[in-house]
Amino acid sequence: MTLTPAMNGTSSRRSKPRPIGHGALWLLACLLAARGGSPAEAGLTVSGQGGAEEPSAEALLARSIAHHDPDERWRAGAHRLVLDEVRPDGRSRQSTIVIDNRRSFFDLVSRRDGRLVEFSVHDDEVEATLDGSRDFSPEAAERYNLGPDRARRMRNYYTYLYGLPMKLGDPGVRLDPDARFETFQGRDVYALRVTYDEAVGRDTWYFYLDRDTCALVGYQFFHDESQNDGEYIVLEEEAVHRGVRLPKVRRWYMNQDNRHLGTDTITSFGEAVP
Repeated sequence: MTLTPAMNGTSSRRSKPRPIGHGALWLLACLLAARGGSPAEAGLTVSGQGGAEEPSAEALLARSIAHHDPDERWRAGAHRLVLDEVRPDGRSRQSTIVIDNRRSFFDLVSRRDGRLVEFSVHDDEVEATLDGSRDFSPEAAERYNLGPDRARRMRNYYTYLYGLPMKLGDPGVRLDPDARFETFQGRDVYALRVTYDEAVGRDTWYFYLDRDTCALVGYQFFHDESQNDGEYIVLEEEAVHRGVRLPKVRRWYMNQDNRHLGTDTITSFGEAVP
């Protein structure tokens, strides 16, 4: 799995998602019922024939973040995740991750070939250990990818993916203003299109939100959308701790041929203890 933000089934972008459109008077019942008041108060715009109401992407993203992190604990807290990462050939790995956004700290512990591999990144400083020791051979460093660049990539990968959709509020994110209707894995969703400042990333992403709750149900990225490259990820269930709701199961597929790449499951989610 490759991923850079600096990341069908039924929605492989074979056709462009259609803007939320004409006559769809029912489309925002969930927003108005949840918030009450006028379209303007609900963060909506009015356009199209017959005065159809369209939610702005910004309003939908705010609703999605409110669903997953209603008390803003993700950014303020220290979180511990245990993941089971299973690949189609039967290989599996258990990883324990600490994401402490208050201290800009990340830690990843996994077992590879019977060896315990750990990366810690505090701000941008890296410490790597093998079986609990910082003293390992260059050969071991190469075999187990113990270099600092690898550690920073792992930090960026896990903090981005497991911080969604909250990470979409970060600097450098370019959210297209218009939300779209689309079908993803047989369900009707809102689609948000995101690109990034060049210093952050060059990929194009689509984030799929449940029509009723705005929960994140999948996402998809392209290095070159015209080539239909990249991957899509189907999200299932939620792991919940102190009101924070993270997608529990991630199933990865190739855009071009729907080939299954792997499944990652949160088996434990709680507070990280210093």
